[in-house]
Amino acid sequence: MNKLADSLKNLDLFANVPDELAARIIADAPLQKGAQGDLITIRPVDYFVLVDGAARLIAQASKKTMAELRSAAGEPPDCLYALTLQQSIELTAASDFIILDGERIDTAIEQAQQPFVLSQVDAPAARQDVSQTAGSHDAGPSDMKKMTGWLRSSKVFAQMDLFDVVECAMALQPFEAGAGWDIVREGSEGNFFYLIESGSAEVWRSDAGKDGSPQKLADLGPGDSFGEEALLQDSCRNATVRMVAAGRLWRLEKSQFDELVRDSLLQEIDANDAMKEMQDGKAGLIDCRYAREYGMTRIPGATLIPLDRIREDAASLDRSKSYLVYCRSGKRSRAAAFLMQRMGLDAKSIRGGLTAWPFDVEGNS
Repeated sequence: MNKLADSLKNLDLFANVPDELAARIIADAPLQKGAQGDLITIRPVDYFVLVDGAARLIAQASKKTMAELRSAAGEPPDCLYALTLQQSIELTAASDFIILDGERIDTAIEQAQQPFVLSQVDAPAARQDVSQTAGSHDAGPSDMKKMTGWLRSSKVFAQMDLFDVVECAMALQPFEAGAGWDIVREGSEGNFFYLIESGSAEVWRSDAGKDGSPQKLADLGPGDSFGEEALLQDSCRNATVRMVAAGRLWRLEKSQFDELVRDSLLQEIDANDAMKEMQDGKAGLIDCRYAREYGMTRIPGATLIPLDRIREDAASLDRSKSYLVYCRSGKRSRAAAFLMQRMGLDAKSIRGGLTAWPFDVEGNS
């Protein structure tokens, strides 16, 4: 089983998944057996990995073979990277296979590509729990004007209407933070968005150094904000932000952030509306998965720009057009659409990705 686990970890879907998490996901997936002709029941969001045998991906309506998978004992496993609502998996020989939890994998891939990717920081414990240090000062008119200006200068809030930004500023709550406090801890749940009024902080990442050691990514000061990535993507914190000099911060609680910010920034579109925009020629289509996933199953007309290439390749896109972005489950495409929006592009994520796509797809077979 150890040799099999090592082979599975070499699959490109684990390229951006931490080794320990990959090992846990694989350990939770028992080896299963099936006979020739068996139809495999699997959640669309999960990954089907063929260890030994043969299988095919078929279109349910036409019974057309969309892709074939083959693997033999001692050879690298073959993986099915996407299953749409209109497809099924059929074993074409007696086979051994594993079903991997796609939600855990996709979440890890998504988090690995965020603007502030800080994984497994070995940071000292905070001297005080800042979630219990809310201040009692109310924001006066001068504070409101100042904070509204700071919010509007950030890339996130710059995309919002002034009235909505003012609402966010009015909802901010203050607290005093001491030097050395970890305001945001890597791996913890994202509960707040933060804005610095006074004091200074540092942002740290564990794998930024050439030797994999923790390294400082950024210095933050008055007017800087942080913490929106985890709230926008419903993920754990992947950054550690530590106060260097004591100061006053303002924060927006997650439920208010979702209501006032997230829903307006993370534009999603369902499959039916996406298809209509594509048929009307109103939007370009971007597939942000890996090349092998794209080759096996894709929406016709999609251009491949993997998530880890969005910052570089999307810069050449036509800014006069709008774009629809999809992946397997909708997690990676939300991150890609968010990054494209920050680059000044009109981008929306297709909700549910290929796993919720009810229309025709194509492949290389």
